[in-house]
Amino acid sequence: MRTLARLVIITVIGMLPLMLLADPPAAESQVVAKPATQPAKALPSIAGKWQEASDIVVDVSQTGAIWTARCSYTVLDTGEVRWEMKGTIDPQGKIKGVLRHTVAPKGWALLQTREGQLSTDGDAITGSAKWKDGKADFRWVRDAVGNQDRFASERRAKQAEIISQITRNRKQLDSQQRMSLQPLGNENSILTEQGGLEFELAEIRKHPQDWAPTLKLEVGSVGRFYPAAGKDNIQVVQIVDGQNMIAKFGNSQIWVSGVDTSTWADKNWVYLPGLYRVVSNKTYETAAGSMATVFLVKPDR
Repeated sequence: MRTLARLVIITVIGMLPLMLLADPPAAESQVVAKPATQPAKALPSIAGKWQEASDIVVDVSQTGAIWTARCSYTVLDTGEVRWEMKGTIDPQGKIKGVLRHTVAPKGWALLQTREGQLSTDGDAITGSAKWKDGKADFRWVRDAVGNQDRFASERRAKQAEIISQITRNRKQLDSQQRMSLQPLGNENSILTEQGGLEFELAEIRKHPQDWAPTLKLEVGSVGRFYPAAGKDNIQVVQIVDGQNMIAKFGNSQIWVSGVDTSTWADKNWVYLPGLYRVVSNKTYETAAGSMATVFLVKPDR
């Protein structure tokens, strides 16, 4: 038996080299090679100076996918404008961010959200801006030699479009209403405002009534309070309650109803935008105890 065991051991040891040279098991031979990893697409660079309009230059700095844009300019007859925008860009050139006005004229929306797309040649960004109750398209072009002429041409085209819109609105008015309009020069002054063209054109399209005639003080008349002192157009004579006041428009006193008077005081100059209607006459008792009759004016909604 011992001789037989030794013979088996010697035989197995002698077969080991052959076993090592044999093919591995089938399961181990079916290893699938992994595809080569594709290199990550580089982020586009938008660092540098861009033009949003002929007089609006945007300065962009960028670190990786994060960028910051800063801009400052002056709107004639309105004041200085400054804003800063922080956003991101992806490998496909899509940008998005939030624009915050740090200095802006009264009534401007302080916050905007913007999204846009970098052109394939990297020389333009086209997109849309949104703010509370409004939106508009925007376009940035890299600040380069030759852009000034192109922007000047675009500006003239926008000016022509605004003037055409104003003219069409006025043709819808009768001759008596046209006589009460402010001279076209007043609206035309908006055309020289830096950066105001696209905004103003959008406002005209949204609120054509804002280019309506001055309100005539007669029952049934509908119109607008045009500015009489800067941008304010009505002087408060007496606050009656939170929705009513006696005011002075031109040389006449009127009773204005349906407006929020909670932040105003007697003798304040205030701004009432939009259309108003002369509804009727209103008789009231004055502080001196006498009776007075004036026109009752309400917003025309």
